[in-house]
Amino acid sequence: MKWWQWRPDLLSREVSSMKNVSNARLELVDNHLAWVEWITTNFGETYGVTIVYPNRYPKSPPQAFIIEPEIDDKAPHRFLDGSLCLFPPEDIYTNPNLKRAKHIRGLACFWLFCYTTYRETGQWPAPSTH
Repeated sequence: MKWWQWRPDLLSREVSSMKNVSNARLELVDNHLAWVEWITTNFGETYGVTIVYPNRYPKSPPQAFIIEPEIDDKAPHRFLDGSLCLFPPEDIYTNPNLKRAKHIRGLACFWLFCYTTYRETGQWPAPSTH
């Protein structure tokens, strides 16, 4: 049974909080519940972002992926599976907000700002999270 089937209250909370900050669509992506949205950066570039709930949600946080356009393989702060490195791993134990899609979305927006700055300058404009 999927997490949203046995925790409809949690799904309702996630939908309500995301609708307050985003126009993302909730979809099934590779058998995972995910938010899909097009985000335009301060630099006017538009990126497809997917925030995917893992099978172990809410014990594991949602993950953010850039689905389009393709991100430079050399871009820092990404995991091997392509998900964005948004916070130090130990923070998941001390910050319960990191298990909420709306917070992951905000961090993904900041990641996109850093990425577009990195492409222009060669420098990542935020401290390392690992």
